[in-house]
Amino acid sequence: MLSFLVKYADDGRVTIPREIRSHLKLKGGTDLAMKVEDGNIVISKPEHRCFVCGSDKVIPFGEKYICEECKAELKKVFEDEHKDIQQ
Repeated sequence: MLSFLVKYADDGRVTIPREIRSHLKLKGGTDLAMKVEDGNIVISKPEHRCFVCGSDKVIPFGEKYICEECKAELKKVFEDEHKDIQQ
C-alpha cells in the first residue's frame, strides 16, 4: 500500500504524489471520485458502468459510458425508427 502525507492548499487543491499517479496510471484530466467516509476523504478511480444495463465492460459514449451490447441495440433501434430517412 502506498501512503503519503500531503498538504491541503489554501485554494482547495491537493496534489496526488507522483508515485501514486504512476501506480494508478493517472493522467491529467482523469475523472476521480471523491467522498467522505467515516470522517475521511476518500479519492478513488470511479467505476464506469453502462448507463443502460449497468455492465462494467464499457466504452465512452459522449459524457456517459455504454457496453457494446447496449450500443448495438441502440443502433438497431435508431436504424429501425429512421428507415424512411435512410432510403
